[in-house]
Amino acid sequence: MAKWPGVPAVFGWLGLDRRGRWRLEGELIGNDAANRFIDRNYARDEAGRWFFQNGPQRVFVTLEYAPFVYRLDDAGTLTAHTGRTARAATAAFLDEEQNLTVATDLGPGLVDDRDLEALSERLGFPDGAPLEAVTGGEGFVRNAAIVACKEAANESDQTRKRFEVGCREVFKKFRACINLPAVADYRAERGALAVIYRSLQRDRERADVSGILRGLQEVVDEAIEVRSDRIAEAAPYDISKIDFDLLRREFQRSRGK
Repeated sequence: MAKWPGVPAVFGWLGLDRRGRWRLEGELIGNDAANRFIDRNYARDEAGRWFFQNGPQRVFVTLEYAPFVYRLDDAGTLTAHTGRTARAATAAFLDEEQNLTVATDLGPGLVDDRDLEALSERLGFPDGAPLEAVTGGEGFVRNAAIVACKEAANESDQTRKRFEVGCREVFKKFRACINLPAVADYRAERGALAVIYRSLQRDRERADVSGILRGLQEVVDEAIEVRSDRIAEAAPYDISKIDFDLLRREFQRSRGK
């Protein structure tokens, strides 16, 4: 950079949106090679400002939300929009609009909202999910608490059945005591159990439907007969047998009519 010490920095030209897409003066950059070039030369200065190093010139980036946007793959790994893989998330922050930001070794980044549900299923509560997180939590935290409670109930077929029977007994007794003032003290706990119970029932219904569809597919596969009949190809016509002199006389005669 010593060759061009006076090259001015650029501001307000390059942006990063909340989907991890580069934008040039608000317009998406459609060229894949250009996007990858920016990804490779994306960095942060001593003041915490993020920029794209374009040769001797620094192009500072306008961030729609965060300096990175993370996607979650099937293995549960967070990958930044630049293609780099984060080793670990050390902290997570949820704002009032349910946007989840995680801190990683690469830097802070927004989790793509399309992956929030999948990520919530991978998070857990180290000491067990409290029922208050189911009824009092919101968005991402609530989803993670429901998943943790379902996993505890699904430890085995026996624990699941015991939990479901216990829930039905609670619902029955709660209805029987609905007119007692003291029962209101347990309304939140009953509501949390109802949320978990209904979620378990939905999981079972989806599994049942999947089994039926697989059975139908097997029946259809057996009923379909695949044929490999081929239409016989016509033999080539030998044009050497055509009497072209006769054809010429016929054409001349037709012109005279």
